[in-house]
Amino acid sequence: MITSMLNNVKMNRYKYFCHGKLLLTGEYFLLCGSMGIALPTIKGQSLTVFNYEKNCSYPLLHWKSLDEFNHVWFEAIFKLPSLDIYYETEKKTSLFLQRLLLLSKKNQKKFLTDSFNINVYTKLEFSIDWGLGSSSTLINNIAKWANISPYLLIGNDFLGSGYDIACGNTSRPIIYQVHKKKNL
Repeated sequence: MITSMLNNVKMNRYKYFCHGKLLLTGEYFLLCGSMGIALPTIKGQSLTVFNYEKNCSYPLLHWKSLDEFNHVWFEAIFKLPSLDIYYETEKKTSLFLQRLLLLSKKNQKKFLTDSFNINVYTKLEFSIDWGLGSSSTLINNIAKWANISPYLLIGNDFLGSGYDIACGNTSRPIIYQVHKKKNL
C-alpha cells in the first residue's frame, strides 16, 4: 500500500555546499577598512532539499540539522507558506532559521510558495563549536536554494564584515576588504 502511494509522488532533490572559513587577520581590522586574508576550509556544510510534489492542503517544511557525527542537533517543522513554527527543538535556532527563510521569501517571491511538502537536511562537517562558520555556511546555502544574494540575508543589523559569506563560496584563499557598508 505504501509503495503504491510513493510511486505516485514525484520527488525532486537539490543539494548545496559551502566551505567553512578561517580569517588570518582580525575582524576588527576588516571593519576599519583594512585588507584581510581569509581561507576557505575543506570542511563545510551541505544543505539537501527534497520536494515532494504532491499537493497538500497543509504543506510543511521539515528541517533537520545534523552534526559531524550525523546526530540531529536541531529539528523544526514550519507550516507553509506562512513559515509559522509548528514544532522546534530549540526556540532561538528556530527563530533564526525562520527569519532567514522569511527574508529569502521577501527577496525571491517564488521561494516556498508551492503547496508541496519539503524536507531539508543540513550536515556540518566540522564541530559547531569550532567557529568555522555554521551560520555563514547556512546563510550561503539558503541563499543558493532561494537563488538570491547571501548578503540580502544578513541585512543591515549584521555587525560583521561579511568575509565569511565571501569565503563560503570559493575554494581558494581570498583577500577581502570592506569598502563601504551599504544599507540593504
